[in-house]
Amino acid sequence: MSRRWHLPFSALMILCFMVLWTGPASAKPIKHHVTGLFMPEREQDLRAELAMIPEVKLVRIDYKNAEVTLDYDAANFGKPEQALAKLDHLLKSASNHTFGVKPLTTTPLDKLKWIEIPVGGLDCKACCLAAYESVYR
Repeated sequence: MSRRWHLPFSALMILCFMVLWTGPASAKPIKHHVTGLFMPEREQDLRAELAMIPEVKLVRIDYKNAEVTLDYDAANFGKPEQALAKLDHLLKSASNHTFGVKPLTTTPLDKLKWIEIPVGGLDCKACCLAAYESVYR
């Protein structure tokens, strides 16, 4: 005697979706430099902002090097040369321009020098980011 399973169509569709959906379809996660990640407390803010962008999955944050590893399908962001600009725009929009992404620097870390510039009067995250980006440029 065989048993037949009877599932409502909506439950069957949800089950198929859960089996077939695997998340972003990129070949491998991509590393980017993050502007606005200038203090450890900002890491939680970055996690929250990236969670608001459904096309992007956060893999890893490297605060020390201000780098983020993301998993996303760059083809969904248009032409390859436009993908980073669109991702930067999405992150800036989600974070009210307090975060952004740039390509990784090609300068080896051992060739860089740490310089601290004290700046007074920065009372919000957006002001801190504006000063950070001015120095970054």
